[in-house]
Amino acid sequence: SQLQLPQNQRVEDFGINIDEQVNKGLISLEKKLKIHMEEKMENEMKKINEKVQLKIDNIEEMVSKKDTGDESCYEMAVEQMGGGMSSPRVPNVKSAKKCHDHCKARTGCTSWTWIGSEHKNARLVFTCWLKQRNTRKKPCKTCVSGPRAC
Repeated sequence: SQLQLPQNQRVEDFGINIDEQVNKGLISLEKKLKIHMEEKMENEMKKINEKVQLKIDNIEEMVSKKDTGDESCYEMAVEQMGGGMSSPRVPNVKSAKKCHDHCKARTGCTSWTWIGSEHKNARLVFTCWLKQRNTRKKPCKTCVSGPRAC
C-alpha cells in the first residue's frame, strides 16, 4: 500500500509537519512532566518541612522543660535579703535554673536568689546567693528567688 498525501502536499512538506508535530508533542510532554515534578517536589518538601517542624517543636519542648523544670516555684522580681550561708556568693551564674542547681548541690542551702544581667550594681550581675535561714523579701526587677525544693 502506498501513502496518500493530501492534495497540494509534497513529501518534503509532510516530513516537516511530522517533525513539527513530534516537537510540539515533546514540548507538551516536557511541560506536563515539569508541572508534575514541581507538584511532587512541592508535596515532598511540605512533608519534609512538617517533619522538621515537628522535630523542632519537640526539641524546643525538651529544652523548655529542661531549662524551666522547677520554675513554677520561682519568685520573679524578688530578692531574698539576709540568711546567707558561709560563702554565699556564687559568681558567673547565667540563669536562675543554674542558681537553683547550686542550691540543691550545697548542703544546708534552703533557698537562693539569682541576680540577672540588668542589675544596677555591675558587681552583682549574674551572681547567685545561697541562703540557709529565713530571709526578708525585697522587690528587685532583675532578681529571681526560690526554695531549694519545689
